[in-house]
Amino acid sequence: METRMNKFFCLIFDGRNDSGMTVSHIINADAASKVEILATFDISHDCAASLLNEDGDGVVRCLGHIFHSLLHQNFVTRHFKLLA
Repeated sequence: METRMNKFFCLIFDGRNDSGMTVSHIINADAASKVEILATFDISHDCAASLLNEDGDGVVRCLGHIFHSLLHQNFVTRHFKLLA
């Protein structure tokens, strides 16, 4: 019998690097509280701000919107790993 875990995806803004870019991580946390970094990348401060929802409450838009925005703004990838 196969057991499937519920997964929770989250985008974390982790301060700025020496170049002034916002260091960001997309993480996956499963039901067993295991946390895995799926992607780490640098984006501009303006791009990071555009990923927050319009209400300004710090809630990040859906993951699909995040990827769409990042691809259209040509973010610089430092590390990217896709899970099988």
